[in-house]
Amino acid sequence: MAASQVASRKQLAIPNKPIFNYQDIASMTISEIGLLRLKSTASLEDLNIQKRLDEIKSYLEDFTGHEFYYFRQAEDLSLLYLLGQWESLESHYKGMHSADQWKNIVMELSNYFEFQWMAHYDFLLEGLRLDDGILEVHRFFMKTPSRDEFDKELKARLPKAGYHRHLIRKFV
Repeated sequence: MAASQVASRKQLAIPNKPIFNYQDIASMTISEIGLLRLKSTASLEDLNIQKRLDEIKSYLEDFTGHEFYYFRQAEDLSLLYLLGQWESLESHYKGMHSADQWKNIVMELSNYFEFQWMAHYDFLLEGLRLDDGILEVHRFFMKTPSRDEFDKELKARLPKAGYHRHLIRKFV
C-alpha cells in the first residue's frame, strides 16, 4: 500500500438508519465501507500482508468493475477501512458472497484482521475525490425522529469547518 499525500480533507457523515428495504435497492448501485482491525499478531509493514491486500483489491476491482480503496485510521493504525462500489446489492451478495474464491479470501483475511463492521450506502464514489489521501468517516446512531434535526445541524456546521460535505444515508 503506497503512502498517500494529503491534499484535502473530506468528511462522510453516516447516520445508521435504514431508509430502504432490500427489494427497493437490490438493483441500485451501492457503495460499501468496511472496517477491519489488524490483529496484534499481524503488521501492515509485513510485505506479505501488503501484497495480499493488493491482490484482494485487484480481485474486488476485477469483479465489480469499480475501484476499491484502503484507508488507514490516523488515530489507531490497527484500523483499516475498505471503500468500494458495486453495481447492485444483489451482485454483491449473490455474486461475490457465493463465490468460493471470495470465501477463501475472507478466511485468509481472518488470520490478520477482525471484521468490525461492513455497511452499504446509497451514494456513488464518483462524488468523492478519494485519491487526495484523507477520508474522515463518522457513524451516527439515532432514533428516527431525530434524523431531520441531525441533518439540519450537520449541514449548518460542516461548511463552517471547511469540510467537503457528503451526507450518506445508510440503507442496508
